[in-house]
Amino acid sequence: MTVHRRATTWEHGEVPETLLNLAREHTGKATSWNALARSGRSGYKHVGLEIEVVEAGPPEEVAGAILQMVMEHATAHGVDVFRIDAYDERGARLGDMVLRVGDGGAVDEVDTGTGGGARWALKALNETHTRHMTTLDVIPKMVEMVGQCLEAMGGAVASAAEAKMAYASNEAEAQAAEHTHEKQMRMLELLASHMGASATAAKGRSPLADLLATMPPEVKATLREILGPLFDDMVGAVQVTDPEIRKAQLAAMMERIEPGMKLAMGQRLPAEWQTQLLAAWRAELAT
Repeated sequence: MTVHRRATTWEHGEVPETLLNLAREHTGKATSWNALARSGRSGYKHVGLEIEVVEAGPPEEVAGAILQMVMEHATAHGVDVFRIDAYDERGARLGDMVLRVGDGGAVDEVDTGTGGGARWALKALNETHTRHMTTLDVIPKMVEMVGQCLEAMGGAVASAAEAKMAYASNEAEAQAAEHTHEKQMRMLELLASHMGASATAAKGRSPLADLLATMPPEVKATLREILGPLFDDMVGAVQVTDPEIRKAQLAAMMERIEPGMKLAMGQRLPAEWQTQLLAAWRAELAT
């Protein structure tokens, strides 16, 4: 393996098995390995830690290079938790894991899923309670939005009929009524999309992840071009299964979207995907 950093032998204890398995699984496919430093309680940020693979080598060498890289940064900057991401040549993330650097150079894997024993039982009970309470909280909102949808539909149909009967002889007024009709139908479309996204969030899934999975390649390519590195941050965040952690990461990513990016999305993305994207964002941040 040829890398832009010198891979040295790891001499600070055993290599975490999860990291070694990650290297074994993706060696040969991964063209770069990134280490993101923990920022805040649950987020991670790029700090320039990257290994570029030119020629694949043994998984042990990959793991050693990664550990040496994070140890150097941890010693210099006092950061103790890192997320390791593997990417292929297209920039798609193949897998990830979280490491904690301890005193004296010891490195342990961090279990980001459920633990064992009493802690696992308490966490599972809390998640079940939170999921049911979230569902109960969403039901009144969904009922209200159903009423708004029906009202918007009735208003749209009534406006169209009234325009046809009352303004048939006046082209300017007919056009104004048609514009009102289009606005009401657009509101109906937004409400329907938001209802779907909220229902997905209530089931514990990521509405944004579901939307990206159904988004046409050309629309997704345009969004990636507009957002740049933030697109990968968004894709990584929606894969987090914990809703609160996912919400925090997406909120932090949302704050980094510049006004020019928002303007470009409004100009370049199809209107229907703008509507669905907005609804998914709102559902994510409301969970």
